[in-house]
Amino acid sequence: MPQRQGITVKKAKDSVLDSTMKLVEDIAIDFSNELKQEAPVDRGRLRQSIQITKVRDGFKVFPSVDYAYYIQHGTDPHHVPIEPLKVWARRKLGQESAAYAVEKKIAKKGTDANPFITRAIKNLEAMYK
Repeated sequence: MPQRQGITVKKAKDSVLDSTMKLVEDIAIDFSNELKQEAPVDRGRLRQSIQITKVRDGFKVFPSVDYAYYIQHGTDPHHVPIEPLKVWARRKLGQESAAYAVEKKIAKKGTDANPFITRAIKNLEAMYK
C-alpha cells in the first residue's frame, strides 16, 4: 500500500501564521514608508523618528518625536518663545522678523493640523485595494 504524503494541522497552522506575519510586516513597512513620504519636513526629525517595532501579535508603526501629535491635529492658541521662531523664520522664510507675525498668529489661532498620518493611512488603503 502506498504511503500517504500529507501535512499535519500544526504544520499547516504554523505555515499560515508565518505567511500572515510576513504580510503584516510588509504592510507595516509600507505604512512606515507612507508616513515618511507624507510627514512634513523642516529639519527631518519627524520623518527620521518613524519607527517599526515588533509587538506580540504584529507591528507598531509610529513617529517617536513628542510633537507628532500636534503636527497631526494642530494646536489651540498658545504662546511660543520668540527665539526658536526667529531661527525657524530665518531658515524657512528668509526673514527673521517674520517670526513676530507667526508668533501672533499662533497666539491668536493656534497651529493648523497637517494630518500626515491620515494621508498615509489613505495611501496605504489605496495600495491594498
